[in-house]
Amino acid sequence: MKTKKYLLIVLIILLIGSCLFFMNRHSGFNITIKNNTSETISGLNITYEGTMKDIKIPNIDKYEEYKLNIDPKEDFSESSMSIYYTDKRNYIQKNVLIGYFEKGYRGDVEVNINSQDENGLIIMQIQER
Repeated sequence: MKTKKYLLIVLIILLIGSCLFFMNRHSGFNITIKNNTSETISGLNITYEGTMKDIKIPNIDKYEEYKLNIDPKEDFSESSMSIYYTDKRNYIQKNVLIGYFEKGYRGDVEVNINSQDENGLIIMQIQER
């Protein structure tokens, strides 16, 4: 009788643990953009192949960060994701956030903006986790 009771308790604990594990898993890509400069950063956009509309990032104040989740729902088989902006010389500058992903992939990306020069060129470090 006691072994059945212990077995039932173990099964309940495993069931609750499994539910919590799957509930805490996010879908898509969590992207954090940190502005480590003394200037407000503006004009950033994120795009990926297959998207109908690029994602505009709001202004990020000095020493602040912006977080968003991108969960691609479009019909595609494989893609890559980039962040881009137009510098003061009117050149489009593009950096890769995620080099390759397929539908259903998920992950975390951290973008550290470390400086911006007089031409509007942003120096950023991108880490995909």
